[in-house]
Amino acid sequence: MTEQRTEVNTGNLSRTAERLYDLVPHLVSAAEKLLASGMELGAMLDGDLRRKLMYTLANDREKFEVLVRTLRRYAEVLEQIATVYTRTESDILGVLRDGKHAENR
Repeated sequence: MTEQRTEVNTGNLSRTAERLYDLVPHLVSAAEKLLASGMELGAMLDGDLRRKLMYTLANDREKFEVLVRTLRRYAEVLEQIATVYTRTESDILGVLRDGKHAENR
């Protein structure tokens, strides 16, 4: 049976969360431009074609908003994981340090 190991680098977790937070405003800006262009195009269309485009744009907007919320939540969770690992590691090192001092008494 193969041993599986998990290594956690809290610095990488925090940097990834920061990159996600930085990325979201750029995505939002690009999506707003795309939707504005779609609305302009829709204003030039009539009838069924216009309704279909508006429906598609509305659906895409909803999907994009879900994506943005998901990315923000993912970044929050990465930060929480980094915090928990750092705190736990510190606690364990404290217990080991205190335990060694107790043995040396």
